[in-house]
Amino acid sequence: MALDLHAHLLWNIDDGPASESESIEMIRRLMALGFTGAAPSPHGDSDPTLARARLDELRAALQRADIDFELFDNTENALTPELVADLCAGRGRMLAKTRFFLVELPFHGPLPALGNILERLSQKGLNAIVAHPERSAHFAASPFAAASVVHRFGGLLQLDLGSLVGVYGTTAERTARALLKGGHYDLAASDLHRPSDCRWLAHALDELDALVGPATARRLIDFTPRRIVRGDPPV
Repeated sequence: MALDLHAHLLWNIDDGPASESESIEMIRRLMALGFTGAAPSPHGDSDPTLARARLDELRAALQRADIDFELFDNTENALTPELVADLCAGRGRMLAKTRFFLVELPFHGPLPALGNILERLSQKGLNAIVAHPERSAHFAASPFAAASVVHRFGGLLQLDLGSLVGVYGTTAERTARALLKGGHYDLAASDLHRPSDCRWLAHALDELDALVGPATARRLIDFTPRRIVRGDPPV
């Protein structure tokens, strides 16, 4: 079994699927790969009211189709001063109504203030899940040092599975494999945007098993994600 805590499954809300039928097709393909649930993750600049309504619509569509697949609240937030202010004020869009929030770092340039930001949020009892860190220049420049900063302040690193099979280029793949080999990832997710992405996802899951072994792979895609949606710390 597996639980995907980063996937763009809500239609007509960001750069994800274009229709309800595409959303359902993505979920069917996830289920064929062993996933039993997901946390649809629209981008943070999407309308939160629309996102909540669309999630309810997707749950209803699954029920009508007699598809047993659990869905959790989530948002892929961009790391901005506005996000930090909202989180500190209790207005953040959290994962499964827990203290965890999914955050995307800028793809370009260093982030010297990252530790200060995460420390400030941790003092509020909030824990960042850093989405696809291997795709950010900050991590590519010094992956182990950057990972140490995130973990020091209670943050988690989420592997984008596509990075293992070259979906995002050689730098992201090299950084992902280094972080994975060093044991720095806490969980892994698909970051699916469309049904065709599932073609490489099967290969990526096989590659994950080959690189770290089935037990560690299961921790990354199942055991830790399930603890997170319960609000429990990873083991």
